[in-house]
Amino acid sequence: MGCELDLNVVFETIKSPVAPSIGFFTQFCLMPTIAYVIAQTIFVPAGLSSFALGLFVTACAPGGGASNFWTLLLGGNAHLSVTMTFLSMIASLVMMPLWMHLLGKQFLEGYNPEATIRVPYAKIVTSLLALVIPLLIGVAIQKWKPELAAKARKVMRPYVVIVLVFLIVFGSLANSYMFYLMSVPALVGGLLLPWCGFMFGCFTSIVLRQPPANVTAIAIETGIQNTGIAIMLLKFSFPEPDADISALIPVIVASFTPAPLLLGMLVHRIIKAMRKGNEDSANDQELGMNKESSPLEVVHSSSSSLSTRKSYLPKTDSDSTISIRPILKDYTDCPLLKGAPPNLTVEEQVNIVSEILSDVLTPGVVPR
Repeated sequence: MGCELDLNVVFETIKSPVAPSIGFFTQFCLMPTIAYVIAQTIFVPAGLSSFALGLFVTACAPGGGASNFWTLLLGGNAHLSVTMTFLSMIASLVMMPLWMHLLGKQFLEGYNPEATIRVPYAKIVTSLLALVIPLLIGVAIQKWKPELAAKARKVMRPYVVIVLVFLIVFGSLANSYMFYLMSVPALVGGLLLPWCGFMFGCFTSIVLRQPPANVTAIAIETGIQNTGIAIMLLKFSFPEPDADISALIPVIVASFTPAPLLLGMLVHRIIKAMRKGNEDSANDQELGMNKESSPLEVVHSSSSSLSTRKSYLPKTDSDSTISIRPILKDYTDCPLLKGAPPNLTVEEQVNIVSEILSDVLTPGVVPR
């Protein structure tokens, strides 16, 4: 991933903190609020305080490292994504205890009033190092071994797709036992959190007039949570089997997160292919212009190709009139003008073409 980054761009992103500030707001203000509303609407009325706490802890966690790869695949601002992930991990050292103190206690009252929330600071620092160290290695390769970095960029996207598919499949198989514990409320709540995160992150950045690449990065960063940190917090704070029950929600959230991203990647590829097809057809149409025109139309592909040919045509010493006679002397069998009278000789046709080209290539002169 570091081979795709430019540290100068990252520093510029930090110096102009509008987009990172939007990401901070959606990550640590909107997401906990969304989780609180979902928990109070779905879990608390059903007496599922453990699920409510699991959902709220997941929403308070920092952004996940997978957001950087998804941003790269979907054509977002990778520099902004890495910057927001780094800043959110640092901010989580303060924001997670703050939200647990403000709203998390309400869910503990109906779940385990004697439990003490323990924020996994060591896990957060480990995740931070796991993000920074590979990025620094990639940046160093890009600086001192640019040819190796170029090769790495070519295989980066296929490699990322393979890794993400592996993680999704392996994660589902490894946690298959938890599927037996899933209920309809748990599935609905676990689905709503990441999908609402993507939606509100996207709408917020659009309202604040961010460019499309930033919108993609902010939406992905908002919707993808570091569920590993959430699970560690629950494991450290509660005894078994309470920890496993509450940790079910982060697993469901992680399982439902890739679905809209895979759909977005498919749509992105389709749009990209359609744009390429439209560009190709436009180029073909431009090359086929002027096939039907006046009787004395000069056969040419486009005005741009005409100006390109100008540099290859010799000029006379007397004026700027371009002589094309040496170029056409070996092509007397090819017609120069469409619909020219049959009594015109090749010499007369060449003179007509020379006059037209002289007018076309002279600034300020309207061709006859």
